[in-house]
Amino acid sequence: WGDRNIGAKSPTDFGSLYAWGEIKEKEYYSIYSYVEQLKPSVKITEAKHDAATTELGSEWSIPTEKQFNELITECIWVWKKVDNHNGYEIIGKNGNSIFLPASGWIQSSEVEYRNQYGYYWTSERSSSSQFARSLQFPKDGKGIVGNGYLYVGRSIRAVYVNDAVAE
Repeated sequence: WGDRNIGAKSPTDFGSLYAWGEIKEKEYYSIYSYVEQLKPSVKITEAKHDAATTELGSEWSIPTEKQFNELITECIWVWKKVDNHNGYEIIGKNGNSIFLPASGWIQSSEVEYRNQYGYYWTSERSSSSQFARSLQFPKDGKGIVGNGYLYVGRSIRAVYVNDAVAE
């Protein structure tokens, strides 16, 4: 796992928020500003749709649902406030940890739920055409992987490809 969100200056910084399959932030997030026909249909597998690969290089990618589920089932989650940002410290069995800030999401032009909820894209589309899979967590409970509207801006935490969980 990367030590910070894509676009973040430090491990506790919120970083950038992206619509699913897009590689740049924008001023306005809506169904009308999201160009559906240009997006991957099932899974982000090309650099042109993967903000992690675009920002960090071909060794990095957006996590799969399976990788987030491993964090949920195999790790300890501790809600913390670090550098004025709320989020979860997630501690693995080996003692290593990452901090996932509660970055919220952006719909229209306003960030919502910052410091209250975290929303992180996976590389996988939902079976419903208007959603992709996303890690979602509140301050009072461990994360789940659920659905998120494709056009809403969410965080991305990169994973190193050579450490990827086998599919």
